[in-house]
Amino acid sequence: MLWKSIQMKLSKCFAGWEAKDSSALLLLRPWLTYLDRSDWENLIVRVILPKLIYMLSRDFRVNPKKQDIEPLEIFLDWV
Repeated sequence: MLWKSIQMKLSKCFAGWEAKDSSALLLLRPWLTYLDRSDWENLIVRVILPKLIYMLSRDFRVNPKKQDIEPLEIFLDWV
């Protein structure tokens, strides 16, 4: 029951979050210790992953002459 309340609050916190803002990872990383794997995965899939996918689709282009890999690095930080 407590986790559901925390999850709702975290979801609201990240409603306006942009994937390029690394604060989400810093905020959520300590919760790894307290959450079981399924709760963590559920939070990431529902709240974080859609924004990461959107950022990649919007900002990541393969361009060997002038490659910007920052969006990919941001995505990989979550792996």
